[in-house]
Amino acid sequence: MKRKGLFFLLLFLIIIMALLANGAWQTERAFQEELSGVPAPSFFSTRPSLSDRPFLGSAEAPLTLIVFSDFRSPAARSFATEYLPQLKKDYIEPGVLRYYGKYSLLLDDIAQQTEDYRYAQALACVQTVAPETFFAVYDWLFTAAPEELLNIPERFAVPQEPFRSCFAGPPQPSVIQDAAETERFGGVGIRPRLYLGVHGASNTVIDGLPSYTRLKRSIRDYETQVGN
Repeated sequence: MKRKGLFFLLLFLIIIMALLANGAWQTERAFQEELSGVPAPSFFSTRPSLSDRPFLGSAEAPLTLIVFSDFRSPAARSFATEYLPQLKKDYIEPGVLRYYGKYSLLLDDIAQQTEDYRYAQALACVQTVAPETFFAVYDWLFTAAPEELLNIPERFAVPQEPFRSCFAGPPQPSVIQDAAETERFGGVGIRPRLYLGVHGASNTVIDGLPSYTRLKRSIRDYETQVGN
């Protein structure tokens, strides 16, 4: 009986250690929400490139929100499906904020052509071939399976041959740029990462998924700076 009890005790301890090692006590979303409560450095010299990047909102909007997303991340998906519609209503449509969607991936993802790379390359090719559909595809990618990427032309009326040629071709410049920025700005493993600023500069960095109330407070601070 003692041996049997010792066996079950050891088995219990092994299970607990395995759960802790695999992070089973905490979902990614919970982790990113917790992370967002930790003060992140304000990279006032950090300025992700916005050259030739599509955006939601008015070109005259003074505030910018640049969001680096991994399309397979639950936390990034929550931001896109829950927060972005509210941001459109509260700030983008009224002309206060411009929204930029960028890719969170690594240079190794490009070299190995991982799923993260395939998602980013697909969206970059949409920008090249049919830029007017960029944000429709962007929204859809958060729920799309990897094997559905080649169905983008049929689903969104994107020219098929140019898209497929682009997708199978060299990495698009925007994909390389975003991978380099993800690594250079210390965004590895952080999903999503937000850069809130004025015309793409003077950015405050928010790591992880903040509460919408916290995000609104941060936006309000910048509105005060620009006199809104």
